[in-house]
Amino acid sequence: MGVLGNFCIPVAPYEEQIVIVKSIASEIELTHSTINKIQREIDLIQEYKTTLISEAVTGKIDVRGWKPKDRSLPIETTKVATS
Repeated sequence: MGVLGNFCIPVAPYEEQIVIVKSIASEIELTHSTINKIQREIDLIQEYKTTLISEAVTGKIDVRGWKPKDRSLPIETTKVATS
């Protein structure tokens, strides 16, 4: 403790600490909100997947003629005109 007691530790003024804490809390709230939205989307996609599989297995939708898209084709890109 003797060595540590000789170190100067800067501390922001109380008012500035409050501003920092509020800013961090706001960012945390935004992050949690975003995570919750994404989780809801994941849940809906999983529900859709389950429903789609169920309907295909029970014959409610016909998937006999379905073919996957040709993934060997390059992805289309938009060319930007240069002057």
